[in-house]
Amino acid sequence: METRTGEQLQVNYKKVPSVQEMAKNKLVTIPSRYVREDQDRSNVASSNNKEVPVIDMQRLINDSMNLEFNKLHFAAKEWGFFQLINHGVNSSLVGKIKNEIKELFNLPLEEKKKFEQSSGELDGFGQHFVVSDEQKLDWADLFYLKTAPPYLRMPIFSKLPLSLRETIEEYSEEVKELSIKLLKMLGKALGIDEEEVKSLFEEGMQSMRMNYYPPCPQSEKVMGLTPHSDATGLTILLQVNEIQGLQIKKDGIWISILPLPRAFIVNVGDVFEIFSNGIYKSIEHRSVVSSEKERISIATFHNSRLDETIEEYSKEVNELSMKVLEMLGKALGIDEEEVKSVFEEGMQSMRMNYYPPCPQPEKVMGLCPHSDSSGLTILLQVNEIEGLQIKKDGIWISILPLPNAFVVNVGDALKIFSNGIYKSIEHRSVVNSERERMSVATFQNPRLHFAAKDWGFFQLINHGVSFSVVEKMKHETKKIFDLPLEEKKKFEQSSGDTEGFGQLFVVSGEQKLDWADLFYLKTSPTYLRKPIFSKLYLSLRETIEEYTKEIKELSMKVLKMLGKALGIDEEEVKSVFEEGMQSMRMNYYPPCPQPDKVMGLTPHSDATGLTILLQVNETQGLQIRKDGIWIPIEPLPNAFIVNVGDVFEIFSNGIYRSIEHRSVVSSEKERISVATFQSPRLDGILGPSSSLATVHNPPKFKKIGVTDYYKGFFTRELVGKSYVDTMRITNEDDLKN
Repeated sequence: METRTGEQLQVNYKKVPSVQEMAKNKLVTIPSRYVREDQDRSNVASSNNKEVPVIDMQRLINDSMNLEFNKLHFAAKEWGFFQLINHGVNSSLVGKIKNEIKELFNLPLEEKKKFEQSSGELDGFGQHFVVSDEQKLDWADLFYLKTAPPYLRMPIFSKLPLSLRETIEEYSEEVKELSIKLLKMLGKALGIDEEEVKSLFEEGMQSMRMNYYPPCPQSEKVMGLTPHSDATGLTILLQVNEIQGLQIKKDGIWISILPLPRAFIVNVGDVFEIFSNGIYKSIEHRSVVSSEKERISIATFHNSRLDETIEEYSKEVNELSMKVLEMLGKALGIDEEEVKSVFEEGMQSMRMNYYPPCPQPEKVMGLCPHSDSSGLTILLQVNEIEGLQIKKDGIWISILPLPNAFVVNVGDALKIFSNGIYKSIEHRSVVNSERERMSVATFQNPRLHFAAKDWGFFQLINHGVSFSVVEKMKHETKKIFDLPLEEKKKFEQSSGDTEGFGQLFVVSGEQKLDWADLFYLKTSPTYLRKPIFSKLYLSLRETIEEYTKEIKELSMKVLKMLGKALGIDEEEVKSVFEEGMQSMRMNYYPPCPQPDKVMGLTPHSDATGLTILLQVNETQGLQIRKDGIWIPIEPLPNAFIVNVGDVFEIFSNGIYRSIEHRSVVSSEKERISVATFQSPRLDGILGPSSSLATVHNPPKFKKIGVTDYYKGFFTRELVGKSYVDTMRITNEDDLKN
């Protein structure tokens, strides 16, 4: 499922072997990862077609007495599943899609590899939700595609054989029309205006999952598809062959579904359960397999348009957050306007959490213990499975969510704002052995202006830089530090140069050194690149090109927003930074047996406009100095750490702060990071913005040529903020100069 319209869900599921290929070897005993002792097979009842409701679409359309209409309401409310006959989808088209899917799964393994999931993507052959090498696996091969709107399709779609692609186009279009008809009728049964249903679902995301369940010699020990509910509005399932395997859980009993000829099996998803305020049920279901025959099916998922759903939800949660924050401020005697000035136009972000069932829940953690860096967090529990725990007085306490309630917690930013009176509590998520848990956390953060003014540092999530590009950059950075020493020597700094392997700012033989290896490069404009850049091996060079291009675009967006917050004209920001110098420093901090005696990177501030830091591995070590105290930064997953540099402090006339920071090291683990620096154009003049330096607010910094500024910076020892301090105006003579 998607998190944002137009951008793929960023995932990093583990690759698993093809079960179809495994089954061809006529196994007697199956691999242990597929043995599912955690699944109860005893509590299964046989169903007949009268038990699972059957809805006739033609009667539903021409239902003057509302008999079929009432049956539909009953099916969605009491079962969440029904079989749909006389559905109106062209029978020859249904036959074509069945044949095409059989041919797809019958392709040779080498051909299928052309359509494998790429790293960080869902589309293609593979399995979803495989997050560890110990996790139990389903006895199935899946092929997943996003089909509509067309702009959501991944490149893999255009690579499909023409006949398959055309059939999917045609089939998915007809199933979409059917889905919308059903969604409107379900809405009508609830008294929801048709326009509201259309606005939410008509331009929604559609995706397909083609399922292949090979025969298994020990079918009673495996699971074709783990019990789950669908995170969709509506799911329409087409049974490709006659082998049954779908089971639904009703009143605690698993009921097998015997598909009717030429029928679809339709089920309500989590999204429609939420939309219906819990009146319609998104039912847990699973797939079991046969010992003798394969089973094939096609599930088509119709989702809401996520931009509108999220926009509407986030707007209401934002209003609620501000009310809570204002009341918390009032309790402390803080003026409402002051609270609003910090939080009202602050950044809001959302994290949607899916915790799959785990056969050994006591050995895993759904979400590691942490506190939130936000002002306020509002948690929506999507289903009834609990898992949130908070740490109070050294004890972990489980939170049982109340019906129709939010779970709210104070974040680090509000703790700081309240001067420590309010507590940002450590919390974690544990998982269930049998059932999935889903939740949505919405974070209300201080506005960007506050972050830059009071902290000079912030973490940036949902930044828009391609997940796959970030992962490639991490991989290549690890690779360059893993090169043999002889190979690294090819990329050593030349005498009098800063680029390559080495350390910067070492100006004497007596100077204390950092416990780190650095690799520094100027990346743009291209004429600034040194010969060392062209000597890099191709995959690293291409990755740096791709990564730095995206980071530059992001840097300019952030710089423009910071300028806007200060009332600086966008053109002035662009004139200073758009053609500016960009450079990278890759940092490797080895483990040290005496970490308390060394420094990974000496305390300093960055002589840049903006720095964007990518944490390559999970070992933390960055610390920033705030109010005289060193504060460790715990990087958020998939986030950049961004900080204001000396240049922007000067440009903002001291309103935004370039904060002193340092790196400490671990006694056991290496730490790797990549810092990208966006600096002003070298032929420019550095000084306070003309918008901010006035008669009433005199300039606090001298003007200096950018090239001269950097010459001075790189020829000094790195010591705190000492260099930017030399730019400060301290008397009238400085002001005249």
